[in-house]
Amino acid sequence: MKTSFPAQSTTLASPASGGVLPFIDEVMDAIFGSSSMSSPEPWALLDFPLHANVGDSAIWLGTLELLNPRFGAPPSYVTRNNEFPLYLDRILPQGPVLLHGGGNFGDMWRGFWQNRVAILTHYRHRRIVQMPQSVHFSDLDGEALRQTRLAIANHPDFTLIVRDCESLEFARAQFDCPVYLCPDMAFGLRQLAASAEPDIQILALMREDLERRDDGTAAAILSAKARVTDWTLNGKPPLVDRIIPHLARALLRLGPQWMAPLEAAFRRQAWWHLQRGVRILGQGEVVITDRLHGHILCCMMSKRHAVLDNSYGKITRYISAWPDDGLTVRAESAPDAIARLRDIN
Repeated sequence: MKTSFPAQSTTLASPASGGVLPFIDEVMDAIFGSSSMSSPEPWALLDFPLHANVGDSAIWLGTLELLNPRFGAPPSYVTRNNEFPLYLDRILPQGPVLLHGGGNFGDMWRGFWQNRVAILTHYRHRRIVQMPQSVHFSDLDGEALRQTRLAIANHPDFTLIVRDCESLEFARAQFDCPVYLCPDMAFGLRQLAASAEPDIQILALMREDLERRDDGTAAAILSAKARVTDWTLNGKPPLVDRIIPHLARALLRLGPQWMAPLEAAFRRQAWWHLQRGVRILGQGEVVITDRLHGHILCCMMSKRHAVLDNSYGKITRYISAWPDDGLTVRAESAPDAIARLRDIN
């Protein structure tokens, strides 16, 4: 039997970003001072997501939208994900160093953890701010948590921003640094719109990586009633935008003038991935997802959706921390997600 859903309500026209932007502004003011700058201030943004995960690109772009006006200029120093900032002091001798936000502060994604510890250890003389993250350490007696705790304790000017209350409680108990609670920076994009009308009833955006909760069972069940995909598949931007970051990075040895082309190339790649993600989500009248940024982008698109959680509860934790958007229902299983979408009027 074909599942039918009620027509989109006009009361959902306002994007959910409007409800969380004041929270972001309050935290940014507390950390960086007033948003009005008399002159541009140099800053660094590290860990550009040089991969196909649309959510990380959305975070990068939202961070730029919110902080470029605050600092009066784009970042003067950028690196790709998991890359040690070798030329930081030479190219940017002063200014805050920001680490890209996301969902990888912990021991699940080892490359990110190793790079952060190395940066905190090597650059103790620089102000470092970790932008909003979900914190998760699976081994509370493990070496990763111990080394992270030590690196933070030995850094005199490190600030950690987290996205949910569980991360806040954990970080304040484990780490000797200021910790703030803040919504995801992707909301800096404010409002998004698909370029075409939906062509199916249900689009299921389901993880195929380490954070997937099951062995693919939910996606298999959904495939009977929905178009199932993941936005990490088939995500290659135009060739020139893939070549320039590698070329500019190599030429940085010759001088800092190559940093601006690198930053611009990163931005183009991120926009390409974001537009691809919006097109994917736009295919469905409604969406089911176990990706946090599937949820966040649906909110900015004013699109009704049901969420299943990831492997360690990141999505439920995030949604519980912030005001109800009126667009989202939480589900325990794939059949429950389909059924509960009818609850959104």
